[in-house]
Amino acid sequence: MGKIYVCGGSGKTILKSCESYDPQTNQWSTIESMQSKRSLFKLIAIDDSLYALGGYSDDGGLLDSVELYDYKSDKWLYTTSLPQKIDIFGATVL
Repeated sequence: MGKIYVCGGSGKTILKSCESYDPQTNQWSTIESMQSKRSLFKLIAIDDSLYALGGYSDDGGLLDSVELYDYKSDKWLYTTSLPQKIDIFGATVL
């Protein structure tokens, strides 16, 4: 992979869009948008997948949903939800 991924967040509205940056080509590219608009969530990478965890939805409600992005198919899918709705938390991969 070797790319930087930026997804969701908020500006004037809460976003579900995603972009990737390739430092070898110095180019940004749009990738498939997440299923849900999310802000204050965590985005982590495991192997060939990204996971978007929790955060806030566009209606201001907390999310317990988790989305999985497979870069090979350029698709986001819902996967097993978190045990509770959550925001502003830490997450890492070991």
